[in-house]
Amino acid sequence: MAASLLGSGSVKTVAVAEPKMTKRQNRVPKKLDRGLQLRKPTGGSVLLGEFRMKMHRLDHVNLRTSRLAEMVAFYHDLLGMKEGPRPDFNFPGAWIYIDEHPIIHLVEVKNECATVQPKIEHFALQASGLKKLLEKLKKAGIDHTVDPVPGFPIVQVNLADVDGNHIHIDFNSEELNALD
Repeated sequence: MAASLLGSGSVKTVAVAEPKMTKRQNRVPKKLDRGLQLRKPTGGSVLLGEFRMKMHRLDHVNLRTSRLAEMVAFYHDLLGMKEGPRPDFNFPGAWIYIDEHPIIHLVEVKNECATVQPKIEHFALQASGLKKLLEKLKKAGIDHTVDPVPGFPIVQVNLADVDGNHIHIDFNSEELNALD
C-alpha cells in the first residue's frame, strides 16, 4: 500500500504496510482501499482518511547488538534500568524497563552492526539524580559531557552505550545548579 503525505503544497508517496484486519474491521471506506491519505491536522492528531488517530508518546527504541549481556549490564548497572518480561520471540534479546514500561528492546545479532552514519542520531531519557549519575560515570570511566540546553531549564548528559549508541539523559537544570 502507498500513502501520500500531504503538507506544505507537496505530495510525497511512501510505502505503508497493509494492516491486518479482522472480518469486522474489514469495512474500510473505498477511499482507503486506493491508498491511505495522511494529512497533518491541528492538535497533534494524524488523520487517516476519515479516521482520527492521536499519538500518545514514543513507546520504545529497538537496538540490535552483538553484545547482549554487556548491553543489559550497562543499562542496569549504570542507568538503574531493569531487564523484564519479553515475549517468547524466535530470536534472542532483552527488554529493558523504566518502571513498568519496556522502553529499550535489545535484539541480539551474530555480527556487529556496521553503521557509518546512522539515521537515528540519538535517543533521550528524562531522569532525576544528576549527581549520582555523574558519580557512576566517573567511577566507571565512561566518557560524557554535561551540556545545558540554551533557553530551556534542561541539562543533558551525553554519553554512549556499549555499542556506541548516543544517548542523552535530560535533567532539570536546577540539579546542575545544586552541584556548585
